[in-house]
Amino acid sequence: MKTGIVCAAKSEAAALLSCGFFGWRKSGNGFYRSGKTDGILCISGIGREKAAESFSALAQECGKIFILGTCAALVPEIPIFTFCLPNTGVRHEDSANTFMPDRKLSAELADILSSLKINFAPNLKLVETEKVITSKEQAEDLHCRANALIADMESATFLRQAEAHHVPTAILKVVSDNPAAGLSPFDAKTNSSVNRWAENTAKISSDFLAIAKLLLS
Repeated sequence: MKTGIVCAAKSEAAALLSCGFFGWRKSGNGFYRSGKTDGILCISGIGREKAAESFSALAQECGKIFILGTCAALVPEIPIFTFCLPNTGVRHEDSANTFMPDRKLSAELADILSSLKINFAPNLKLVETEKVITSKEQAEDLHCRANALIADMESATFLRQAEAHHVPTAILKVVSDNPAAGLSPFDAKTNSSVNRWAENTAKISSDFLAIAKLLLS
């Protein structure tokens, strides 16, 4: 069985796709097969529907799957570029129904981060929302309602699909924006780089490259 890596946005996987180490060959919409490792890279697309469809297809071939992507921080204390290993995923409208990443694969990610001397925040609760969070008020409301510290738009769906397909899955998220601290991904009022989602994601994608090499070695 192969190892799957999923990124929701192509920009999150840009460094992986441009690296000759993997020998990617495009295989269908959003899927890339490595000619040099046992890996499959999937660019799922943003949102629940695309996440569910892509994961279901990937699960047919993979014995384990790693989700690599960006997230928003819901409290001001979490800086941009914080690496996060969530241990729980919920949906914003149903925070009582939890989905759990695989412990063994999460520990594997933790070991890789430690070997690369990357500090990370473990055991965080992640909430999935249907819209991009652009204001402090939205972040505070979501944090209070879901009791979560970070948010994205797909992870609970990925974990729900992992449970349905019985495929071990772990999640690594990196904070690309912090609307709770006034650092919205769409803030055009400042030239500060921490407000530029695209620039932040490019840096994060470069960090994912070293991690992906170890996952697929």
